[in-house]
Amino acid sequence: MRLEKTIPFTWKGWDDQDTLVNSYYDVEFVEDFGIIKKGDKFSCITVDYGQGFIEVYNEEGEVILLKQNFKAIPIN
Repeated sequence: MRLEKTIPFTWKGWDDQDTLVNSYYDVEFVEDFGIIKKGDKFSCITVDYGQGFIEVYNEEGEVILLKQNFKAIPIN
C-alpha cells in the first residue's frame, strides 16, 4: 500500500484520467476527511485535484455514492 501525500488514504493502484485527475484503487482512509471517516474502504475513487473533489462510484461506475469537496493549500 502507498500513502497519498495530499489526502489521507492508502492505495494499491492508480490511473491518470486527465491532467490533475486520478483514479485510485483499493483505497483505505487513514484519517477522517470530511464525511469520509478513518477506516472507510473503497474499491475505486476519483480525485480531481484541480477542481478539489473526491467522488466514489458504485461498482458499475454509474452512480456517485459520495462526493467530498476539498481545498488544496500550497505549503513551503
